[in-house]
Amino acid sequence: MKKSSSVGLRPILVLSYKNHAIDEFLVDLVKTERSILQSSKMIRIGGQCQDSRLVKYSERSAYDSYSEVKAARTQVENMNHLKDSIEATMFGKMSSFMAYYQQAFHDTDSQARKKAVTDATSIVMECIVKRHLLLSLDEQDEGEMVAKTPGEIATKLGFLGLCDSGDKSSRQVSKLVNNWDGSMFITALLNGVAHYGQEHWGDVVMRWLSGLYPLPPCQFKTSSSELCGKLSLSTDCTLCHIHRCSFSGVDHGQCKSPCKNKSSHFCIDHGCNAANCPRSRIPIDGQTFCHIHSCKRC
Repeated sequence: MKKSSSVGLRPILVLSYKNHAIDEFLVDLVKTERSILQSSKMIRIGGQCQDSRLVKYSERSAYDSYSEVKAARTQVENMNHLKDSIEATMFGKMSSFMAYYQQAFHDTDSQARKKAVTDATSIVMECIVKRHLLLSLDEQDEGEMVAKTPGEIATKLGFLGLCDSGDKSSRQVSKLVNNWDGSMFITALLNGVAHYGQEHWGDVVMRWLSGLYPLPPCQFKTSSSELCGKLSLSTDCTLCHIHRCSFSGVDHGQCKSPCKNKSSHFCIDHGCNAANCPRSRIPIDGQTFCHIHSCKRC
């Protein structure tokens, strides 16, 4: 009979139908094979071991002694914790945002409404930052390798979970919320308030969440055909106080037409027709000049 060349090669798997049977066999093996006492060459798989002499050879002892196994177990635990944290964060943040948003429009206390808008803005800014971090996971930072292993991915995804205030990932999010320019993700909002001047992107988000409708820019065109750009007086009058006709009628109120030129305070219908005259015409039918430039006889 020919013996297989694999006989006697490690590892050797010993099976038993009863726990006490395998324990008796292993105890005898430990007694006879002294080399096993100083090594980790043997692992008892399974529970319900009643013999204290075999505790050091249990699976749990192997987990604690093998760094690779311990690291893998830690990674799995971190991934599971991260999964639970992300779910809790998603539902928690959404519930908080909706509560703040409802309070911002229905609370009778003005201070409470203002605080609710601020809190809701913080949640939106944090979500925008986390989205940015999530999109940049595959990008290689300077001096940092792209996350490849589950452990590295779990570490990089840590900012999505419920982090303690002192956690590195939590500090990273807080720092970006305060200092990072998130304008690339709110271009539509920024375009609507570009004429307001330079604003922090968080202020733009707060303005949007508070329901404030931004006033349009003044549509008066200068001699170089450029728009004035100052804030309009209202949403239905797209002119600033400088370029809106100053004429006020008894029946119709102030005229909403633009001044006829930059030196005049009145529109074509109400301004004096004399060259460069800033005055209004005499309010008489058929009269097109002011009291200075009109004929004194007719």
